[in-house]
Amino acid sequence: MKVNLLVNPFERLAGWPALILGLALMAFTAVAGWAADLYFDGVIDMHYKLHSLPDAFIAQAADWAVMLLCLWVAASIFSKTKFRLLDLAAAAALSRVPLLIAAGIFATPFVRTSDMGIEIFGMAAFVLCVWMAVVLYNGYSVSCNISGGKAIVSLIGTLLVAEVLSKLLFAFVLTGFFPVKSAQADLFAIPQEQTIQQTASIAMKSFERGDYNTLSRYLTPQMKQGFDQVKMRMMWSQFNMSMGEFMGADTEVQPTVENGCRTLDVTCRFSRGEVTLQFTFDSGGYIARLFII
Repeated sequence: MKVNLLVNPFERLAGWPALILGLALMAFTAVAGWAADLYFDGVIDMHYKLHSLPDAFIAQAADWAVMLLCLWVAASIFSKTKFRLLDLAAAAALSRVPLLIAAGIFATPFVRTSDMGIEIFGMAAFVLCVWMAVVLYNGYSVSCNISGGKAIVSLIGTLLVAEVLSKLLFAFVLTGFFPVKSAQADLFAIPQEQTIQQTASIAMKSFERGDYNTLSRYLTPQMKQGFDQVKMRMMWSQFNMSMGEFMGADTEVQPTVENGCRTLDVTCRFSRGEVTLQFTFDSGGYIARLFII
């Protein structure tokens, strides 16, 4: 019975009590995500990112509102009976409870400081998103009296549309009303005498140590948004698993120049193979792009 309540709380809760509980747990999730630097920038999406507490609440509200809107459209199309917007709002809110657990897991030192921890978090996040979808399905099904294949297919489509809309919303509108700036990043300037080869060498040492704080000093703001600590560790962990121990990198290579940007193709040697990382630097010497070639 208790397990059933975890996936279908709507057997016991409905209407305002369900919505109030869901919104309260969303508030806890916002605080937990802010404390853990886990930003929920999509209906079923989360990334490592420094962000302010107001932005954490805005993200939760935006994800919930987009999901509710999409659920209402789907229910209007597929439900043959009357339904209450209140019940859909409660379903959208309560379905986000697994994300509170995700924030708790991500806050643990094991996840934050080890490659294995990042991999385990990735698997846990997948399971929690599935749990979230199951809770949402049950709320949608009960609220709109839809079941079976019609409910499953329409909900999958609704989730996909909601995810796309939420990502567009975060990309073009919610870019950070209360941005968090790193004082260290603001004050840091690459020495004029430092070459891009030396910067690439520092980056490779940062990869090896899992030191994102040092690496981030040399990334452009756009690069930081797309390449966070989690992605860095996952990339390096995949290299280690497939090619073994890191042996060194050839950073003293000649750059190619195109459109004012300089590019270095750095060969990275591992115990069981090699891989080439392509660093592209902007005019200030900051890493603007990174590709595996």
